[in-house]
Amino acid sequence: GGNYPGGWLHEKLRGEGLVYEVHAFNLFGLDHRHFQIQAITNPASVEKVKAIVLQQIERIKKGEFTDDELAIARKIAITEDITEHQTNSQQAMAAAVDELYGLGYDFSSQFPRRIEAVTRQDVLRVANKYLTNFATAIVTQKQEEKNPGQK
Repeated sequence: GGNYPGGWLHEKLRGEGLVYEVHAFNLFGLDHRHFQIQAITNPASVEKVKAIVLQQIERIKKGEFTDDELAIARKIAITEDITEHQTNSQQAMAAAVDELYGLGYDFSSQFPRRIEAVTRQDVLRVANKYLTNFATAIVTQKQEEKNPGQK
């Protein structure tokens, strides 16, 4: 599902009423980049949500997805890319970052072609190489303390 509602995580976590929203996406920077899964849930569901996310990652690493699911994932990735590069400023930023990374200013314009070429073996190779080490960050809201004199 990426940044759109849908996909395994959305179906499982939203289907069980465990999260308000869930997204998976890449974050890039000048020196570091990472893949992030973000789930917004209540404190009582954190451990269950974390366990389900890890189960779904293992499914990907084992190749437990259909050719249709892979085709849908390709279409979603291409659609997200198109929506993220609609304006002149978005296109200019992509060209600048691609140049900065040494990829060439037109690298991003080739994204749809590259995504269409992704195979099941590519997904397995990348998942098993990169979806191995993880960190969990749990962010909660501080509970307001009541004044002893207040009701």
